[in-house]
Amino acid sequence: MNREVRDLWVAALRSDDYAQTVGKLAREVADEGVREYCCLGVLCDLAARRGVVRDVHVESNGVVTYDGVANYLPASVQEWAGLGGYGANPQVRHGGELRTLGTLNDTGVSFHRIADLVKEQL
Repeated sequence: MNREVRDLWVAALRSDDYAQTVGKLAREVADEGVREYCCLGVLCDLAARRGVVRDVHVESNGVVTYDGVANYLPASVQEWAGLGGYGANPQVRHGGELRTLGTLNDTGVSFHRIADLVKEQL
């Protein structure tokens, strides 16, 4: 993984600037006026802010898509981050098992812990 991008991602996950959600890269909570992210969605947001992602779209149900993708890293983000060998949902070792970051996120692992795993293993 590109170290500069990794460090940006780790810092963002540790920043407490992103509310955590499950099941999608990101979603807007209409009545609260906030956007929530999974750990992969945080990376997509960083890519979008740097012009890597060309199309960020909020669907009527609040689900946010990045370059048409709602559940995993789009190719544009994978390439920018240097994740070619890791795929659209990178795996790390956690609790003695190889698990995807999306699964860790969706089973309640905190952004701070995911940041540690990304820093150590990607």
